[in-house]
Amino acid sequence: MTASADLEIAGITVERSGFPIVRDIAIKAPRGKITVLLGANGAGRTTLLEGLAGVIPVHEGSARLGSASLLTLNRLQRQRKGLLFVEQGRTVFAGLTVEENLAIARPRTDDAYRWFPELIKRRDLLAANLSGGEQQMLVLARALLCDPAFLMVDELSLGLAPLIVHRLLALLVDLAANGLGILLVEQYANLALEIGQYAYVMNHGSIVLEGDCSALLADPASLHKAYLS
Repeated sequence: MTASADLEIAGITVERSGFPIVRDIAIKAPRGKITVLLGANGAGRTTLLEGLAGVIPVHEGSARLGSASLLTLNRLQRQRKGLLFVEQGRTVFAGLTVEENLAIARPRTDDAYRWFPELIKRRDLLAANLSGGEQQMLVLARALLCDPAFLMVDELSLGLAPLIVHRLLALLVDLAANGLGILLVEQYANLALEIGQYAYVMNHGSIVLEGDCSALLADPASLHKAYLS
């Protein structure tokens, strides 16, 4: 895995159809740490990640990964700089096998099966025939095979059984411990706060609360208020 780099964004504003969905966001997500981004549905979290990844344009602000300025780069160039985006919805190539999905990222796929031995017996199976949990493993493994410096993960747990969610989150903890930077959007606030180091809470497109994950976990009233503000 490549040397990790901090992700720093300042003054980020993202619009859709001329309306600002994300307003003046500033976040620092360090290397080797899990930074959590919380908020209710519609708060703007996915829009922010899509802007940073280059899926949609950012209208104002700056974003840097280490020494690289990101916003002048297209999506592929941002990936080559080390910023990988795991979108929600388990975006597998349904008509390709597990092995073929992985080989798109890297011809040598051994690491994927080390991270997820569950996929070994599935390697010749079409991705469309995997379970939801296996598909999420495949998507995450494919992203990791690209050797990212920083990983943005959007709703890893969506539609998955709790056992699978814990399995995937445990891998993120291991990856961060080995130097990968992670920005995690997660619907289950408590689970995310238990594994993260620092958290930001978004509401109506803005950051309304931030702090150490342990402090926010110990203060559910403030967290609840931020979600409803």
